[in-house]
Amino acid sequence: MFIHPLVLSLMVAAVPALAQINLQDGIHNVTSIEGTWSTGSGAVMTGAGSVNPTDMSFNYPNNTGRSFSFTDAGNWEQYDYRMASNATRPDCITAVLTWQHGTFEFLPNGSLALTPFEGDGFQQVQDRCAAVSNQISRYSQSILFSQWRIFALPGLNEANAVHLNLYEFDGTPVAPMNLVASPPNMLPTSTIVVTATSTAVKRDLNARSSASKSLPLMFGSVIALAGLGAMLVLL
Repeated sequence: MFIHPLVLSLMVAAVPALAQINLQDGIHNVTSIEGTWSTGSGAVMTGAGSVNPTDMSFNYPNNTGRSFSFTDAGNWEQYDYRMASNATRPDCITAVLTWQHGTFEFLPNGSLALTPFEGDGFQQVQDRCAAVSNQISRYSQSILFSQWRIFALPGLNEANAVHLNLYEFDGTPVAPMNLVASPPNMLPTSTIVVTATSTAVKRDLNARSSASKSLPLMFGSVIALAGLGAMLVLL
């Protein structure tokens, strides 16, 4: 039977991303990568209720962490909440929240390439020692994981008793992520902010209600650390 080359190319293009998973070696085949994955206690999760890309607002998790969601169709979503200390200024803790989504593909060398939808992602940075203590901007950053592996958790038989290990482009391991939702919790897997441009728009959020919610979380940590420092000095 003759198949026209154009028809054949369309058939190949229609093969879902799951088929690509099966082409990887056995370490990936414990389960599909589809689902919502989260580090630690699972306080940080993608999906409805986590963020609002239209007005660039976050619902702040109780703890720091990272979350990624994937679909077998090739969509992904990221939500990160991190804090970084300052060695020279212990009271100057920086909190960073990041959200973005887009499409991904498995590369022949076993790596995972994530491409964001331009204009949807955004990032909030809080730093009490900076000239602007709380600011937000549109964010779009491609991600390359040099390796990814899914392992079953020993001694557990639950369907979600697996974790995902990701490795940054330079081989640095990301904290293991547990499967917390299947199917994944995700916002719409297409462009959401249709009027956004690639130009970063920064706004001071000190007057916003979100700032009143978020800043005490970070400053509470600062006060606690400062108090600990004072105790050590007294000792």
